[in-house]
Amino acid sequence: MAQPGAITLESNVTGVRAVSASRASKLAKLGIHTVRDLVRTYPNRYIDLSNVVKAADAPIGETVTVIGRVEGVRSKQPRPKMHILEAALVDETGSIGGVWFRQPWMADKIHEGDIAAFSGKVTFNYGMKQINAPYLEILSTDNSEGLQLGMIPVHPATESISAAWMRRFVANALEQVGDISDPLPASLRKRYGLMGRKAAWMHMHFPANPAQQRQARRRLGYEEAFYLQLEMMMRRDASTQGGNPVLHQRGSAFDALSGSLPF
Repeated sequence: MAQPGAITLESNVTGVRAVSASRASKLAKLGIHTVRDLVRTYPNRYIDLSNVVKAADAPIGETVTVIGRVEGVRSKQPRPKMHILEAALVDETGSIGGVWFRQPWMADKIHEGDIAAFSGKVTFNYGMKQINAPYLEILSTDNSEGLQLGMIPVHPATESISAAWMRRFVANALEQVGDISDPLPASLRKRYGLMGRKAAWMHMHFPANPAQQRQARRRLGYEEAFYLQLEMMMRRDASTQGGNPVLHQRGSAFDALSGSLPF
């Protein structure tokens, strides 16, 4: 018997918890219409919060992730349509700035006292290290109890559907969809050391570490190649169906070509 709230891969994406009709129309702009589309929209990248650098050690010119407490949040508008949001991320070694240009909505996402991660390329401006338009992940608020470190997926997003919302949608979909049939036989998976399909989707979206994500990607890549080979075999069989076998015999043209070769 299906569990309450259960959905299938072919269900409309509105069957996923938290996906309203309005949000579904925005997901459609990313080509997401069904649950299958959603779970196959993989992260563009990951932020590894178990492997971060301190503010003082962040190398200029490199892309890094820094974790600290948010301080000095301020917005300014030096001229019309030029909104600038600035915030400092402070840890025990120092601070690093984050600057967002023409993104006024960011002011609603970051607050004094938040524990956050900034991820991006480090520059040096106005006498301090900065990250221009860093990827922002709020890890906890001033009143939260703890900080969970791990790999945070960064999914494709739009201005109205953030990467955080995409994470929530995907997590809900994988929870609701229940058991998923696996097109690869168990014997084949065992022979090549491949994880199951649902496990691969889970670990592709929410890996515990980079090795787990690589194993998930290997499995999904194998499945894609498997389907491609099947498609090529089916096309080949269709093209030869009903035809007569052809016997190739040597002729004068073959002998002339063979004789002209230096080996």
